[in-house]
Formats: sequence, structure tokens, C-alpha cells
Amino acid sequence: MQIAAAAVAATPTIIPEPERVMQPATLYTTEGLYVTHGHVELTLRSDGWRGALRGLDAPGAVASLYFGGAVRDVVLRLADGRRFPARLTDTRFGEGGRVYTIAGPGPAPAAIGLTA
Repeated sequence: MQIAAAAVAATPTIIPEPERVMQPATLYTTEGLYVTHGHVELTLRSDGWRGALRGLDAPGAVASLYFGGAVRDVVLRLADGRRFPARLTDTRFGEGGRVYTIAGPGPAPAAIGLTA
């Protein structure tokens, strides 16, 4: 019995990588005011989707909203014109400059092009 249990325990568990989609995107306030344009890398999660905003033309504008205005709710507009409500959840420095993390509710991923 111990040999069979050891064999089962030694079997590696493969966790699939989350599906990611990178595309041009523009960020707006919920009032419709332009904030910045760049690229967003979208990832499907069990509770909705997450996105990493990178390569922004005005990263300081997002920092001003995030830190100065305590703004968290924004609108993500994709290159094809579709808009999705999102929430700024984090900011950090990454390769190539500042990266902002946004998150959206559950229904959006299928419309964005991510699949479960």
C-alpha cells in the first residue's frame, strides 16, 4: 500500500496557464473623460478578469487619479470600440515603466475574447 500511495503523491499536478490577450486600449473616467491610451494584457480569472495596463501615453494621469483623486472606478475601451467598467486595483513599476492593474466583473471576459 505504501508504494501505491507514494506513486500517487509523486504525480505532478499540472495547473494550466491563464489565457491572456494583449490589445490596444484607452482608459476613461466613468464620466467619459479621456485618461490615457496604451495596451492592456487581459487575463481571465474565476471572479471576472484582470488587466495590466502598460505602455501608456500618459501614465502620470492615471497616477494622479489613483493617488491624488482616490479614483478607482474607470472605463476600459478596446480598439474595436467596446467599453467595459473596470476598477483600478494596483500600481507598480515594471519593465518599461509604470503598470496599473485593473479588474472587471464576471460577464466581460467572453465579450473581450477570453474563454473559460
